Amino acid sequence: MGMKKLGLNSFNNISQEQKQFQDLGQSFLQSQANQLETQIQVFQNALISFAKQHREEISSNAKFRIEFSNVCRSFNVDSLRVLKGDEESRKGASKNDTFYYGLGVRIFQICQETKDINGGLLSVSELTKVLNADADPVFGKFSREDAMKSVEYLKQLGDEIQIVTIGKKEYLKTIPQSLNTDEVKVIEVCGLMGFVSIGLLRDNFGWKSYRAKSVVDDMVSNGILWIDDQDEHERLFWDPAWINR
Repeated sequence: MGMKKLGLNSFNNISQEQKQFQDLGQSFLQSQANQLETQIQVFQNALISFAKQHREEISSNAKFRIEFSNVCRSFNVDSLRVLKGDEESRKGASKNDTFYYGLGVRIFQICQETKDINGGLLSVSELTKVLNADADPVFGKFSREDAMKSVEYLKQLGDEIQIVTIGKKEYLKTIPQSLNTDEVKVIEVCGLMGFVSIGLLRDNFGWKSYRAKSVVDDMVSNGILWIDDQDEHERLFWDPAWINR
């Protein structure tokens, strides 16, 4: 028995059916996307409503504030905007407290997010750059004073975050151990040049090579300095903040 020949009309019918299936699939995907967007919007509104109803608890409980902020970020909600809330209906200190609490939570998150990069030593100037890079325009630019005041609120979480001054620069320190005088010297040099080397420390501070090596090795192991073997003369040790500029 011979095969039945298909005419052009048959191919046209198949093509039309394929297009109908494609249109149906696209319509289904668009419907699903719209439903998901609606659900996310509903959840965002629920977060804002929750923040208004539980504002006092969020403001007074530091750990609860961090958990709430993490949930907000998961659903692309600006926790600073939520925590700041309806400012016109609130007054003076309580309004500012809520704002700085929220900013303090964001600073805590930035310290945790960058700890693997900088070893737990983040300059305040670098912090303000990060804050302003993803800030809601409604707040304008965050200043050093905003950051420093917000860190004061983080003291409720203990001494995990401290402000230290090295040379003329201020840093947020989230490493548990204290910095010794040699490490402070190295950080001062990095603040000016971006890097140090064994030879540089030996020639400028009169350190023995083993002393300089011991200091930078410890700082490398703690993530405070990064190794650079590209220099043809000697190994350099960089402050990660300079590498990421």
